[in-house]
Order: sequence, then structure tokens, then C-alpha cells
Amino acid sequence: MKNIVIIGSGGHANSLIDLIESSKKFKIIGYFDQKKNKKNKIKYPGNDSDLKNYKVKFAAMGVGLGLPPKKKIEIIRKYKKFGINFPKLIHKFSYVSKTSTIEDGVQIFSGSIINTNSQIKSHSVINTGSIIEHDCYIGENSYICPGVIILGSCMIGKSTIIGSKNIILPKTNVINNSFIKAKI
Repeated sequence: MKNIVIIGSGGHANSLIDLIESSKKFKIIGYFDQKKNKKNKIKYPGNDSDLKNYKVKFAAMGVGLGLPPKKKIEIIRKYKKFGINFPKLIHKFSYVSKTSTIEDGVQIFSGSIINTNSQIKSHSVINTGSIIEHDCYIGENSYICPGVIILGSCMIGKSTIIGSKNIILPKTNVINNSFIKAKI
């Protein structure tokens, strides 16, 4: 098992613990954040400046919707400069078609389905119970919230957030940096 750290300590970071543990590929050695979160039960080695004291090769972005996508990708790039890699993380109770492409840094949570010939670009999140149908493209650093259904042949631009319970109709193109509110 390889060691991994989580960046951040909020709700998304807590959900990542289950995702990472389900893969049985990584051992979580702690989380790095600006300050310690007493609600988080994993080790707090320190903030970003303390990272150089650890021989860490892998990290998972534990910041969800608490930061704008632009800020999130800046943090990822900063960690990459330290030589840290962001592996793809796929929950054991999700389904990914063998004809789909999942890039590094992607997080696919429990109950999600990625159907045939779809592409999920780096550092995107496919949250719990979402469905990405055939021939879809999800741009880099996008966040697909729980319960979203993206029907066939859609293109979702980079740094886009699609809120919970939305259904994106077939062949829809969503431009970069879009925000689609959750359905209530």
C-alpha cells in the first residue's frame, strides 16, 4: 500500500477517507490544511509549509465546493511543484466502463456510473450516485455533485460545477466555468 495525504479537512475530505480506504491501494497518513480541524479523526501533520518534512508522493484534493475551481487548481499545481502526484481514486462500489478514460486526480465516489466511451479529465469529482452516460466529456477540474445524471454525448467544460439532482439532456454542451444550481 502506498502512503497518501489529503489536502483539506472539511466535509469533502471526510468523504474522501471512505473512498480512499475502499480502493485498498493507499494508506492515509494524514491531512494538510491551514489549521487543525478537531472534527477530523486522521493525523494532522501540519500546513503546506510542513509538507517538505514528509516524503509524500501522493495526495488527494479534499477541498470540495468550499473554494472556487480556479483556487482549487492553484493549490493542486502548488503541490505538484513539490513532486506530489494526484492519483485517480475510484470507489469500489462505483462502475467505470473499460472503454472510458479516467485521468489522474479524478475522484469517483460510491454508487456512481461512468458508461462507455466517456472521458473524465484530470482533477474532476464525480460525487456519490451520479451517472455519466455514454460518450460524455467532463472537463478538467469539474465538480459533478451527488445524484447528477448526464445523458449521452454531453460535453461539460472545464472548472464547471453541476449541482445535485440536475439532469443534463443528451448532446448538451456546457461551457467552461459554468455553475448550474442544485435542483430542490
